[in-house]
Amino acid sequence: MPERLRQSPLFITALIGLALLLILFARGIDYGPLQTDVLIFRTWYRDSGPQGLIDQMFAVNQRHILAGPVVAAGMSIFGENNAPYNALMLISRVFQGVFLTGVIYQLTRQRLFALCAGLALMFSLIRVAELYQQINWFIEPTLTLLLASSYCYLLALRGKSPFWLWYALSIGLYVVSVLIYEAGLPWIAVNFALGWLARDTENLRKRTLLALRDTLPLIITGGIIAVLVLFVFAPWSGLAPDEGGLLARLISELIAALNFPARYANLLTLMQQDNTLPLLLGSMIGAGLLLIALARLLPTENDDADLLRMYAPCG
Repeated sequence: MPERLRQSPLFITALIGLALLLILFARGIDYGPLQTDVLIFRTWYRDSGPQGLIDQMFAVNQRHILAGPVVAAGMSIFGENNAPYNALMLISRVFQGVFLTGVIYQLTRQRLFALCAGLALMFSLIRVAELYQQINWFIEPTLTLLLASSYCYLLALRGKSPFWLWYALSIGLYVVSVLIYEAGLPWIAVNFALGWLARDTENLRKRTLLALRDTLPLIITGGIIAVLVLFVFAPWSGLAPDEGGLLARLISELIAALNFPARYANLLTLMQQDNTLPLLLGSMIGAGLLLIALARLLPTENDDADLLRMYAPCG
């Protein structure tokens, strides 16, 4: 195996994700009941064809500008076979972990930290009963695209040649993601923060201005899409402008964000009901003990040990 791959936390994360996929497909996947929306999409496709499906989806939900073409393309290729859609969703989750590993590694240069962060996202708390219901197959890749956008942006900042290719690719991935599912619009703040953190050798004012300059294309693009969604297209009721004004809307959204700890605690309760919480906690404790053992037991002079030490806490 090439030395560069052996040292890459992205490659290790991808291998673990591939092994996970093979295990899941080998044991068989319970797809669960199809969501009502999926049945409606299939009916539209059968009755009106690809263009009819696109028109119907845009008419009922104009927030997701590219969702109709993506769903129509999927149905044209895979038909009503459930397996490919669920495979796309699972592969998207694997690559979310891979790209997050890349983002963390570019920021910290700590392989172990990056690997753990990527695997944590890959194995995030989603109940099996909710994971395979196909409704999110075209939404799940949008987070993958956003993480890929951030990774390409950091590669550009780290001097990967050519700079403008990586930078343009970062912008393109962001735009495609928010056109499929507009919930990614606030990701502008993520890329701004990454640009600020990556310039740790600059003074506060300069790194802030440079990070703002880098995110200007995203701000302009996101602003155009936000205006279209809110004021041009027929907005979803939850996004429609109301009499309370912008300040009241922002306050209500911030209050909703405070519910995150409660939602996370609820997911842990559901895991306990599913009898998967002990497995999660046991795996976390076991992994921590293993890493401590690696740090203490690895020999100091050995080529293979040097590779392992890159991933040990002392590395």
